[in-house]
Amino acid sequence: PFGWVFHLDPLRFGSHKRFFAARDADKQLMGLLAASPIPSREGWYLEDVLRHPDAPTGVSELLVTETMSTLKLSGARITTLGTVIAAHLDLGDPLYRGRHFVGRKVLSRFGKWLEGVYNFNGLRRFKAKFDPSWWEPEYALFPPGTTHSARLCVAVARAIAPKGVFRALWNSSWR
Repeated sequence: PFGWVFHLDPLRFGSHKRFFAARDADKQLMGLLAASPIPSREGWYLEDVLRHPDAPTGVSELLVTETMSTLKLSGARITTLGTVIAAHLDLGDPLYRGRHFVGRKVLSRFGKWLEGVYNFNGLRRFKAKFDPSWWEPEYALFPPGTTHSARLCVAVARAIAPKGVFRALWNSSWR
């Protein structure tokens, strides 16, 4: 399952990560960012960006930009805020990337239906603030015969809401 994509655990594998903190004038922690290494790309994945509820506006953005600058000065070739599932990105000619009509259709519908459970478009807007050099497509590979649209929909829904879509929708309606 892909539950780890949506699970917040910044200290997991902490010995391999770098941590960055934002503090106020009284040294109270206002924000925390955990960065995981991407050795094969000589880079870092800015994995968890946490903000105290009373933190001033812009703390998350400050953490991201300062972390990117610090990592670049220490030799990082890239930093990434990671993937944005179902964010309706236009990545150019679909024939170049393959004819994945069913997959694109499922993700498009999926993103619209579950926007109340997981703020896909808000996440995309946050990441776009930093004017990325490029948006890079990511793909999930399935063995032949497992990409039937109904099974694919169920698998994606389980990845996002392992305890069930209806439970996730019910819980999000009370936020």
